[in-house]
Amino acid sequence: MGETKRKGLGLAWAKVFAAFWRDEAVMALSTDEKLVAIYCLTGPQKRGCGIFSFSIGAGFEDCGFDYETFRKHFANVVRTLEWRYDETFRVLYIPEWWKWNTPDNQNQLKGCMKTLGELPKTELLKDFAANTKHLPAVLHKTFAQTLAKPLGEPLGEPLGKPSRTQEQGTGSRNRSRNRN
Repeated sequence: MGETKRKGLGLAWAKVFAAFWRDEAVMALSTDEKLVAIYCLTGPQKRGCGIFSFSIGAGFEDCGFDYETFRKHFANVVRTLEWRYDETFRVLYIPEWWKWNTPDNQNQLKGCMKTLGELPKTELLKDFAANTKHLPAVLHKTFAQTLAKPLGEPLGEPLGKPSRTQEQGTGSRNRSRNRN
């Protein structure tokens, strides 16, 4: 899911890779849940490194659902795709982000991460800091150095205390779920 900006317009478009539609977990989502997932990946709230402030209120307005319907779909998307959501600080973390949005170089990585300092001090930042699975090894040092700047201190091991939304989705992906 790459993105491009046009001068004066902010985010103009974002890519969705064809492989997204063939992922088993995505295929298990209902049509409305797929819309919510695409909204999270490409909508106006997302930022370039896969962890960002996320308002369920803005999401339901943008997608045209009522609040409870959006919240239900969002919770199932988070659970099924093994994302994490901090309900207290309203931060969404997508652990597979770098798999689909690999920075081309150090400067691009720094640019992707420049909004981290705007995030509240959620425990999800520790998980983000520890997740370099899909980030090329040549960028690991830049990643660690860039993290230390906006956060003011190096982050330790990820914390295992998920929110209620996260607790519903721990473990393996639920691929046998009924579709709506």
